[in-house]
Amino acid sequence: MKLRVSYAKRRYKDKVYVTPLLVYSYRGEKGVPRNKTVFNLSILPPQAITALEKALRSPSSSLFSLADIQYQFSLPWGNFLAVKHLMRELSIEEALQILPPSSPEMVLMMIVNRVTEAKPLSMRALCDSWSFTPLPLRTNNSHSPKLDYWYDTLSTLYHNQGTIETELYEKRRERKEEKRNREEEREREEREEKRVFLYDITSVYLEGKHCPLASFGYNRDGKKGKKQIVIGLLTDEEGYPLATEVFTGNTNDQTTVGEQIKKLKERFKAERLIFIGDRGMLTSARIEEIESGLLGSGIDFITALKRKDLMELLARQEKVLQLGLFDQPNLAEFREGNRRYVLCYNPNRKVKDATQREKLLWKTEQKLLQIARCVAGGYLKSKDKILHRLYKWIDRWKMERFFQVEVEEGKFSYRRKEEEIERYRRLDGCYVLVTSLPPEELSKEEVEIKYKSLSQVEQDFRTLKSVDLEIRPVRHWKEEQVRGHVFLCSLALRITYEARKMLLPLLKREENNHHCEGKSLREIWEDLKRFSIGYLKIGEELIHQIGEPTETQSKILDLLGIHPDKRNCSQLLCSK
Repeated sequence: MKLRVSYAKRRYKDKVYVTPLLVYSYRGEKGVPRNKTVFNLSILPPQAITALEKALRSPSSSLFSLADIQYQFSLPWGNFLAVKHLMRELSIEEALQILPPSSPEMVLMMIVNRVTEAKPLSMRALCDSWSFTPLPLRTNNSHSPKLDYWYDTLSTLYHNQGTIETELYEKRRERKEEKRNREEEREREEREEKRVFLYDITSVYLEGKHCPLASFGYNRDGKKGKKQIVIGLLTDEEGYPLATEVFTGNTNDQTTVGEQIKKLKERFKAERLIFIGDRGMLTSARIEEIESGLLGSGIDFITALKRKDLMELLARQEKVLQLGLFDQPNLAEFREGNRRYVLCYNPNRKVKDATQREKLLWKTEQKLLQIARCVAGGYLKSKDKILHRLYKWIDRWKMERFFQVEVEEGKFSYRRKEEEIERYRRLDGCYVLVTSLPPEELSKEEVEIKYKSLSQVEQDFRTLKSVDLEIRPVRHWKEEQVRGHVFLCSLALRITYEARKMLLPLLKREENNHHCEGKSLREIWEDLKRFSIGYLKIGEELIHQIGEPTETQSKILDLLGIHPDKRNCSQLLCSK
């Protein structure tokens, strides 16, 4: 068998790529000459390929036989390549250099595991699988750091969270500034723009009971009997995550606002800002703190009124708010002091409001009916015991306002307040936005658009908690490691956010059948995993060989801005 060097040519986007191959010739069953590729020589430097080619041309050449070449194993490669590239583009790789020497590689592996795996591995599993990833090529160390180092890396990551978030925020601002043209930049310099920030919180349940942050509270995951933590997420106006904060599981939504505004002022140097939060976040007390200057100067806000505050406006003698204003085809607004109120109506929400209220009215009435039966049957006679049972349920779902209750010794009765229910029914689908911004800075239509952008934070929470990143359940119990775990997931969220944006041509669904070329981001990651590194043993030497990307893989890498050239790919992973 005569080995020789052959050059395969491939055209891609008006460029011709030449790949050196080690091949030998043979004849098929019908005697037709065929070529068999033994090895892809792209990994070798040009001078080595030339020397090999000259040696094989010599009649006396016999460097090795086909039996000397053995396939060992292959490792997923494309997912590491994509995540590593995005971390570099988002400056995450650079920001992580503040960590101790071996920590950035461990954080890289944690993020790749969190972003690209359907079920993220535990710390022990990550530690055990270190040598089965391409990372030993980058670190020149096939042995994984000890398990304790993996846990310590989470704690170290948390301790450097503030510095890393600040650096990433500044880098993002620089990238956004570069995209603006000169005319827009001159206009911005003439008047300092107010930066817009979105904020919301969610809860995540934990396994175990020993974490000092874990506590029982309003569980948004619907996991009864599970302790939880509360996570606050701060984003820019596009929904891009900027900072996260972990609170104890019984933390009230509104009590977290002050710390976030302080963070914007001190860490992100936002002198003038617009803070947008939902009605449970920016309550009347928080709005008064902002207006009084207790949280600093240059702060404006946009939020929605709670239904209780909305009804108080309706009940005022001066009739500031009229129900007829909601019937106007265009948005209506009025001012009261320094506040602007924008009246909005959503017909799609009208049915939802009515259905939800009727459901809670029915549940409350069933509890009241049980109390009435117990009193009528003589099981409850004492007025104090009746009241104790009553107040356990009467306002469980904020329905007390809709019932008239009479309690005496051995007597209990109730009735619905139909007139009050009708008042609320007339407001189904209606909501009122309140802001401190004057009309010349933000029109009423823009106020509504800005408030609705909070849905982008909700999308970030779905990404964090669903099949994309699987932040829950949290299985760490030390406070520093829990906080480090949440921050790690927020870094993974940045990667996923940017990946969805860059891969939009593959993820955009058709209007008629909702199909998309890439199917889903999860399947894109799975496809990239099949772009692998193979390990071959030639004689006594073990070398690695990068495979050829498929057409789909090449398209994914191209959209991510990664040129599918093997030498560039190798340099991207192996260079520090």
